[in-house]
Amino acid sequence: MIDPTIAILLAEPSILVVGGCGFVGYHLVRQFVEEEKFSSIYVLSRSATESKNHISSVKYYSGDITDFNAIELLIQQIKPTVIIHTASSSPITGSPHEYHKVSIIGTKNLLSLAKKSSYTYAFIYTSLSTIAKGYSHIDLDEDCELANSNPKAPSYARAKADAEDIVLRANTPSLDHTRALDYCGYLATGALRFPIIYSTHNTATLPTYLLLVKNK
Repeated sequence: MIDPTIAILLAEPSILVVGGCGFVGYHLVRQFVEEEKFSSIYVLSRSATESKNHISSVKYYSGDITDFNAIELLIQQIKPTVIIHTASSSPITGSPHEYHKVSIIGTKNLLSLAKKSSYTYAFIYTSLSTIAKGYSHIDLDEDCELANSNPKAPSYARAKADAEDIVLRANTPSLDHTRALDYCGYLATGALRFPIIYSTHNTATLPTYLLLVKNK
């Protein structure tokens, strides 16, 4: 017999945006708020308390994805059906150690907990086009070699490429995701490779470019 709680939650999907106070995360949250399909929208961010990138009707939680036990408690509490992982250290000011912690350890933690959850059936990782191997990224497709195959590639690109590989290898979708099932052990995963983008609420790319122009 299907747990009635699971049936209700899957009929009214909820979404957790990890890193939802960041640039990409903020804009995704804003779009999800406008989409009436989702019953609840949650954000997990290290900067949730002090960030100004808040949107009304969204519930914000402070947390670090490298803290497995704390994140496990949160996922058990909010029971997200979809997780969007946008958390990332700065490609400009971060260190190889930070990239490994957030992109590798943090991603593994989230995937492990998502797969253990009876409610979570989808996991999306926001990747980058710049994880492709080399510097000339012209006419590439999804099967191109990645930066993690080149030990001399920037550590940020290698860590993001490793994380994408981890996410895609975790793909174990249910045979029928349209039914109200217990999704423990099942997880449909995917990655979105964004190009370099800029817009409002960008606290990394635009300020850096403006500083370069100012100092030229």
